[in-house]
Amino acid sequence: MKQMSIAVIIGSVREGNNSLKIGKAVLRYLKEYGVNGFIINPVNFMLPFPGEKVQGSDTTYLQELVKNADGAIFVTPEYNGSISSIMKLIIENLGYPSTLKGKPSAIVGVTAGKFGAVKPMEHLRGILTHTGSYVLPLQVSVSNVYEMIDVQGFLKDDETRERLKTLTNAFIDFSQKFADEKSGLRNFNLGNSVMN
Repeated sequence: MKQMSIAVIIGSVREGNNSLKIGKAVLRYLKEYGVNGFIINPVNFMLPFPGEKVQGSDTTYLQELVKNADGAIFVTPEYNGSISSIMKLIIENLGYPSTLKGKPSAIVGVTAGKFGAVKPMEHLRGILTHTGSYVLPLQVSVSNVYEMIDVQGFLKDDETRERLKTLTNAFIDFSQKFADEKSGLRNFNLGNSVMN
């Protein structure tokens, strides 16, 4: 059985952004659970706007990364009551039909406010569902993010750390069910189930 691989997709390009810091925490938890996680940081991609005819090698590379992952965890900041344009650009560059179709996903919201990233998580859930992704019902909002992270970029709030670990563990189980189902379908011999 191959080792599970999970993409952690960051929705911000701002220098020193908190979404990346939270994404790195999720990545550490994935590794603690023995899962190969990797970060997709939009800073490292030159992605075209929707409607542009040019699809560069970065678009193809992004699609391959997500296609080959067993699932994707989206870490979205709250920008003006919704997801960032960068997060939407990443999703648009996953193609149509999307490479997210049939793939499990999870959502982590990040906000400086005290009420949580409720609206961006709700919007992102609708978008991911529309692509055909299966979104984990559990989601985590990291509110007051500036108070939750120390100068080294580590979470200092025990409750937030535990909620992120719970989400990560639940998502591993969720993704494993899809991986097992795909494997079972691949190994299923139709000839044995058909009567002549």
